[in-house]
Parts: sequence; structure tokens; C-alpha cells
Amino acid sequence: MQGHATRSQERSLLMSGSPSSESRDWDALVRMVKNGSEEQRREAWGKLERLIRQLARGVVAKFSSDSRQVVEDFIEEAPAIVFERFDKFDGIRRFKPWVTQVLKNALRDRFRSHQRRHKRERFVGKLVCSKSEDDEKPIINPLELIPDSRPKTDWRLDFEAFFEQSDFVLLENQLRPRARVFSLIMAGLWSYVPVHLQERWLAEVPGLPDPFPPPEIASLEEPNERLNMLAEVLNEQPSTLRMIWHRARLVLQKLKRFRNHDEGCGA
Repeated sequence: MQGHATRSQERSLLMSGSPSSESRDWDALVRMVKNGSEEQRREAWGKLERLIRQLARGVVAKFSSDSRQVVEDFIEEAPAIVFERFDKFDGIRRFKPWVTQVLKNALRDRFRSHQRRHKRERFVGKLVCSKSEDDEKPIINPLELIPDSRPKTDWRLDFEAFFEQSDFVLLENQLRPRARVFSLIMAGLWSYVPVHLQERWLAEVPGLPDPFPPPEIASLEEPNERLNMLAEVLNEQPSTLRMIWHRARLVLQKLKRFRNHDEGCGA
């Protein structure tokens, strides 16, 4: 029966620590992500992220590749790869074998893409454009793809509303400085943060270029465009910033600036 997970389920799933017990909990964790409370969903998803990365390491070990970077990027992105395809999971098969097949298919595609790029780079002599096909994919919040038994809501961002003090407390308590700064920039909310807080938060993130964020980022309309620009100026892999964004979205949705409308309200 669907509904919030019981306290005993929460205790057994979220407090189990051994690899063997975690391996047996794949299907139960999926049920909790679908039907648990908000806190249980976050905890279960975090546990699934760890399990998926462990499984991804086993998958890549069976492939040979000249590019260590391809392997490391794939392991980091594995949870997002799985959850982007979560709507295709029918629930009839066991979840772990399904994840294994998803990762194998994705890794084959990744290696083929890397090999084609490598041949093209050798022919041209240098990259004309450093963006990969994966970099162009829209940013997706994995939990938004998972069916939720609770009443549906429509999260809308009110750009006319001001931040409240509780918003800043929430951001400082739940996001590390790096994730806090980068996620607000990617969300298009950085300019709404008071200058004194901007200066303090930037000082908490070492190694940033000057100026930061780059002024031209304000003209970009989509989070994915801002993410790619940040990756370029920070010399970071887009996949790294993409995972920061996935996790930070759960915190940003709690801000007072996000207005929770019942489904059916006017836009």
C-alpha cells in the first residue's frame, strides 16, 4: 500500500550501514523515494546515489578506456543518468539489475562519443567547441521525475518577492559555501542577495576568478546556460556543477521566494 514509510522502515533503511544490507535495500529505497515524507525521500535518494556510484565503479571496471577522465565523469554522473531515465522503470523488474543495464548502455554510448570526438580532435588539431552532447542536456532535478503519492504542487519563482532573513539562514545552514554561491548564480538569484552577503559568501570560496560571477552571465536566461558559463570560467567539468545543482534545488525550493501553488492555479 502506498503512503508514507513507517518509522521501522525509516530506521531499517536509513540507519543500515553495511554494504551487504544496503545491497538488499535497493527496491525498498525506491519505494521510500516514491512514497516517503520529504525528509525520508531526501535520505533515501542520498543512499541510492551512493549505491549507484558503487555499482557504476563495477560497471566501468569491465570496460577498457584510454580516458580516465571519461570514467571519473561517468561515475560522478551515474545517479543523474539513472534518475533521468527513472520514468522508464516499470517496477516489474528488480531495480538493481535495471540500473546495471542503464549504466552499461550509457557507458557504451559515452565511450563511442569519446572515441568519435578523439578522432575528430586529432584530425582538426584542437577542439573548435568544447561542449559535448551531454553538456547540452537540460538540467533536471531527479526527484521531479519520480512519481509522488502526495498532492502535486507547482513551484513558481516570484522574482518580485524579496528574500527574507529566514532564507539566508536556511541557505547558510543547508548549503556549503561553494554550493550556495554556485546554485544561486545558476538559479538566477545571485543579484537578489544583499551586497554584504555576496562579499562574505564569495570570500568563503577560495580560488574564484576576478570578477566573479562574470558580468555577462546576467544576460543568460536558462540555468543550463549559466552552468556552462560557470564551468568555463572556473575550469570545472559541467558534470560537477550539474550535481551541485541537482542537490541544491531541493534546498532552493524551500526558500520563501518559491511560492507553492495548488495545481490548477493560474500561471
